[in-house]
Amino acid sequence: MGNTRKRHKDRASSTTSISSSPAQLKGPSRKKRNNAVVDTDGDSEVEQQDTDVDHTTSASTQNLEKDQDQLDAEELKKAMKVHKNQQSACYASYNPPQLSDQLDKNGRRMIAYPCKTCGSKIHQPIYDTSPSNLSKHVASCLKREQESQHNLKLAALGVTGTGDIEPREVPQLCAIWCAQAARPFSALGEQAHRGIMHPIVVKNLPP
Repeated sequence: MGNTRKRHKDRASSTTSISSSPAQLKGPSRKKRNNAVVDTDGDSEVEQQDTDVDHTTSASTQNLEKDQDQLDAEELKKAMKVHKNQQSACYASYNPPQLSDQLDKNGRRMIAYPCKTCGSKIHQPIYDTSPSNLSKHVASCLKREQESQHNLKLAALGVTGTGDIEPREVPQLCAIWCAQAARPFSALGEQAHRGIMHPIVVKNLPP
């Protein structure tokens, strides 16, 4: 009888031990799930911080671009005022200035002055208020224009080509001009005629 009770006790103890094992196995699993949730929440917070930084950077860039555009507009306004007042005579040879797409060494947009004679745009940095570059272009452009008109006058007199005249060809050209227009050779010495001739032609006129 004593042995029977001992067996029942051992069975009950074994059953209790077996039934408690699943509970012990479930504990760590629940803990791991909690840790997984915490880790996921941490990643979300990092992603949110990155997004906030991106938005802040984008907003700062837009503000800088807006400020830059405003500064460029103010510089153009100043340039237009200087052009209108014609503080230098060279400004009369240019149309009103405009903002250029070209940038100076500081990354700022330059001011473009369209030439009235040739149509080309002279780009001026905003930090350079001297009109020396504009004056140089006016002088060179005027010289080219005068040479072009002079060549047209030579062409009207029968002198063709690029304008480069050989001195030894001058007497022949003069003879051709007189013969084609039925003019006397004495016309070659008239002051009005000399005024429209190429300097090389005047220098090498026949006696």
